[in-house]
Amino acid sequence: MKTVLLVGAGGFFGAAARYLVATATHAVLGARFPYGTLMVNVTGSIFLGLFLAVGEGHLGLIPPAARAVVAIGFVGAFTTFSTFSYESVQLLANGSGWLALGNIAANLLLCLAGTAAGIAVGRMG
Repeated sequence: MKTVLLVGAGGFFGAAARYLVATATHAVLGARFPYGTLMVNVTGSIFLGLFLAVGEGHLGLIPPAARAVVAIGFVGAFTTFSTFSYESVQLLANGSGWLALGNIAANLLLCLAGTAAGIAVGRMG
């Protein structure tokens, strides 16, 4: 039960961080394209790859409960596949097919590249 509560706390901080990052990103870059969601998904992917690779390289250094708090709680709440999906469908419904396609491609490619980069950096140490 303790781990569940800690994962919930991680989720609280991840969701709050997502709100702050997405809002700031939209304020700087505008809201015509879902830059805020893209930003949280890419940075979350980089962070998760880095965190898990460092933990993998130092077996036992990161306890399973801490991995759950960070990976499931914080990063799980910070990143958002459902909002990405919704925003892509809305772009398409509003006649912005190219923006929808760009959003889909950017999220998939940049998140995969970000995860790979995070893993590569995490394995350097």
